[in-house]
Amino acid sequence: MVFQFAGLLTVIVGLNSSRKLFDRDPIWKAILNWLGEARYIIKPKELVKVKSSGTAAISVEGTGKGTVVSNSEKSLDERVQRLEDQLEQLESQLWETKKDLQERDKELKTELAKEQQERQSDSLKIREQIETAAIGGIHIELAGIAYLFLGIALATIPNEIASLLS
Repeated sequence: MVFQFAGLLTVIVGLNSSRKLFDRDPIWKAILNWLGEARYIIKPKELVKVKSSGTAAISVEGTGKGTVVSNSEKSLDERVQRLEDQLEQLESQLWETKKDLQERDKELKTELAKEQQERQSDSLKIREQIETAAIGGIHIELAGIAYLFLGIALATIPNEIASLLS
């Protein structure tokens, strides 16, 4: 009986350490919660009705540019000068837009590299947690199984063991 209890205790310790890896409650709390939920088998929970509502909003954003053209007759030199000014203005706007896009591209690449680094780090942590949970504490469970086996064997075949010992 002592070995059976020792086996059960070691299995419980192993399960607790696995639960702790994933920030879960200790096994005794889980058992108490399960027993608390089991009472609803006899007396079911009352149904609760919930109503909800929601709203939606749409946002639109945009930019624009307009050009005012005079109807009065202008000389060819004035019209050419106006076109040159507009071309210079367009080139300036294009240059600013290109700089903005390059800066945004650089920011996005930096954010992407940072996110990739974080994902790799998190992936390694998760892998280690899974590995530890799956096989990290297996020696505790194996000891528990050995104790249970020994306890069951000693409890079920006492006459044969007594004849071997005497």
